[in-house]
Amino acid sequence: MRPRLPGPVPGGGVVAAPLVEVSGGAGRIGLEAQAALDVATALDAAAERLRGWALDPPVPAGPLAATAVLDGVGAAAVSAALAEATVGPSGLLRLASALRDDADATRQAALELDAADVAAADAMRALEGVLGLPLAAGLVGGAVGAVAIADHDPRLDADDRARLLASLTDDPALAERTLHLAAAPLGGVPVGAGLIAGRYGPDVVEVERRPDLRAPAPGRERDLAGLVEHLGRVAELADAEGRPLEGQIEVQTLTTPQGPRHVVYLPGTDDLTTLPGGRDDTVRDMGVNQALLASGVTGGVSGYGAGVLAALRRSGVRPGEPVLLVGHSQGGLEAAALQARAGGYAFRHVVTAGSPLSGVAAPPPGSRLLALENVHDVVPAADGAPNDAHDRRLTTVRGDAAAAIGTRPGRVVEEHGFPSYQSIAAAADRSPDTSIRDQLDALRADGFLGRDDVPVTSRVFRLRRP
Repeated sequence: MRPRLPGPVPGGGVVAAPLVEVSGGAGRIGLEAQAALDVATALDAAAERLRGWALDPPVPAGPLAATAVLDGVGAAAVSAALAEATVGPSGLLRLASALRDDADATRQAALELDAADVAAADAMRALEGVLGLPLAAGLVGGAVGAVAIADHDPRLDADDRARLLASLTDDPALAERTLHLAAAPLGGVPVGAGLIAGRYGPDVVEVERRPDLRAPAPGRERDLAGLVEHLGRVAELADAEGRPLEGQIEVQTLTTPQGPRHVVYLPGTDDLTTLPGGRDDTVRDMGVNQALLASGVTGGVSGYGAGVLAALRRSGVRPGEPVLLVGHSQGGLEAAALQARAGGYAFRHVVTAGSPLSGVAAPPPGSRLLALENVHDVVPAADGAPNDAHDRRLTTVRGDAAAAIGTRPGRVVEEHGFPSYQSIAAAADRSPDTSIRDQLDALRADGFLGRDDVPVTSRVFRLRRP
């Protein structure tokens, strides 16, 4: 079952986490081979225009010769100046030649850059194919050995053991790389996840409207931290007897001056114990996790995703009406997968917290994805690769929640919990970073953030397998 994540912090008590890295988005800086080739083409075109002006100057020779009858000295001066400007040592023809040389050099550099990237990728794939499993096994074996030493070495006191154990999970990038190496012989994490997902069998989901469930106070959230806090409260929904729910989602409809806007809140995994070949009525299980990790390869729709689409239909959401999906963990992974497939809806924005996204297809044109990651959270590393840092539609914000709210690295549940991601969201709200501001400005411009004076309709649905 789902570990009980720490609940959200009331908005006024959120401490902003220091941001460690922002990648992708509108503010990214980088050089790609195709971009360099485009520059070379532009330089060639500019050189050709300058060459044309040099060989066919804008002042015709006939009228210039006619003026020589009236002012021979002046006409001669104009002719000399024109020759200097077109075919002289610093003239247009020389400049055109220099631009063409720059174009050739840029094109050659781009081709060499592309060839180097291809060669490096081929070499890495070959190396991983040979060493992937042994190296991953060595890393895992070393970790297990370190744990055994920490547990049994009499020379270590409790604090030493805690520090050693924390060091093993302090950098989730190690886990990310280990998964990447281990899955390389299979073709990568998405392919391996697809093989596992296939062992779970077909996924059929029923959608039940639950008007008896009292959703968190509905309203248009004013900032990113508010979205994460509200998502945490949806994840904590309980039945009339106070028992925690599974499979619940919330669909909000905002009646704004711009027209209807819809916000869908998607909590994460409920069941961590279901093994391949077995399934119960819990929708958000490990089988769905595997299917979503593989979605960029398979393009399939999970039971969770099918349930979300059905809930949107029952909520009266029409194609073309802007939708914001907000998801934590598996919920964020599902949100990104839904956005990539569209499914007939305008998933204009996605905000994720603690989700492994690199195996999901890129956001389609006209849409945006803002991914929050805690540097001490191992869950975003489950895809075996970092998010694409070159996609202007995808912005990844990584923060150190432990430094803000006092969780200790290695406390997996706490690092993955809502207080951690509220603190990172609060830091993003205050950040001047260009990529973050672009994402938040777009959320406000599309009517999802900023004001709280519009009517809101909330519907809670529960997704179950029959």
